[in-house]
Amino acid sequence: MCDTARNNNRRPETGTAFTALCSTTVTPHPDDGDTVKGTCFAPACQVCTILLARAMNWNDGELGQLVQTFHWTHADIALLATALDITRSEARRLLTAWTDAAK
Repeated sequence: MCDTARNNNRRPETGTAFTALCSTTVTPHPDDGDTVKGTCFAPACQVCTILLARAMNWNDGELGQLVQTFHWTHADIALLATALDITRSEARRLLTAWTDAAK
């Protein structure tokens, strides 16, 4: 998901790199159909998916259900922590809290 605040309000364009919500640099491929809409949402990025859900005001239980659909590696947790400007430990606790809220 393109973070317009970090990209001078530019829409994603095929072949042009941009910074995603998760802080990763992404270059849309011609087969990425969502770039036409200006979103370039890649559901494969679980961190961007969680950040988008938070931005849409999903409650903790809903976030917990979403969190459980992914396999979270140490690298994913570190990326989430960076995106939220928190520590890895805080990110792990947040994922646990969301998961518990989904029960």
